[in-house]
Amino acid sequence: MAKQRINIPPVHQIPLMLKEDKILPIYFIFGEDYFAIQKAVKMISEKVMPMVESDFDRETLVLEKKADVQSILGIAATFPFGGGKRLVVVKNFEKIDKPVELKSYVASPEEATVLIITRNGKIKDDSFTREPYKSLLQKGFAFKAEEPKGNALRMWIKSSAAENNLRITDDNAQLLMDFVGNDRSLLKMQIDKFADFLKGEGEITTEVIEKLASSTKEFNIFNLLDAVGSGNKTKSLEIVFNLLDNGDDKEIIKIVSLLTKYISVAAQSFEIKREKINEYEAARKIGVAPYFYKNAAASRFFSNNARVVNAGRALLEADIAIKTSAANQKDIAAKLIASMLA
Repeated sequence: MAKQRINIPPVHQIPLMLKEDKILPIYFIFGEDYFAIQKAVKMISEKVMPMVESDFDRETLVLEKKADVQSILGIAATFPFGGGKRLVVVKNFEKIDKPVELKSYVASPEEATVLIITRNGKIKDDSFTREPYKSLLQKGFAFKAEEPKGNALRMWIKSSAAENNLRITDDNAQLLMDFVGNDRSLLKMQIDKFADFLKGEGEITTEVIEKLASSTKEFNIFNLLDAVGSGNKTKSLEIVFNLLDNGDDKEIIKIVSLLTKYISVAAQSFEIKREKINEYEAARKIGVAPYFYKNAAASRFFSNNARVVNAGRALLEADIAIKTSAANQKDIAAKLIASMLA
């Protein structure tokens, strides 16, 4: 018999519950949507701050590995210095050593304290049959931030663009997702960048995305896909090193993820071409932007199964190296490009 899905209120319900006489003593917000979590924390904090009468009555704790619940509870249970409300924000609850110890505070929270707890990542439904998650849910203190995907995320991109007086088509919203991923914080950064470039009006076109979707001045990720797709090892290495030099400490992860998607689409294009459907329909079938499908399907180098399989193996090895070895980004990238284009 299938397990019954536990109904956990979504994070977007929090604004409906932020009335002065109905502010909860605890907000436990968890999930994969980091953007929504941070937005909720900011919203709750802005609502509570006018009730905080002393700077000593607001505190943010960023937990480290094997953090102790009791130290948090001691701070949360402290009576406000100013006589108003006390605001305590606790981040990274997933690093707590013994989360069950939160149960006692959930059962009887300090009325003068608003405790906001965030936990990154999913929590399995069966965890809500155990403490402290069971009590948090029963008391109405738990909220889930699920990462929007597919059409929901495309609609969010269009809405965010509209807030900046910009327009973007469904296809270009999908293209932006293909290159940036589903992280709304990163997507919002890109939209803000487009708004600056377009001076607050106009359309986010394919050309605008291609021009600005990378933080580098010399090359962008589109250039890398073109070089890899043509089998140009020297150019691919030049571009990937430039991307790494101008990116952050997670740049290699983004590059491997995008190349994996590129090779996957190239592989799927073999069968789709036999079906003789147009590029627009093919892109819809796979779930990528037409621009992305056309680029991958037109790859001269990855036009046969053996090279695609070899590239897949090289990408798997790079992914394992990122997660398990101490090798630097450029060493991993150099080996990846050499193996993919062997």
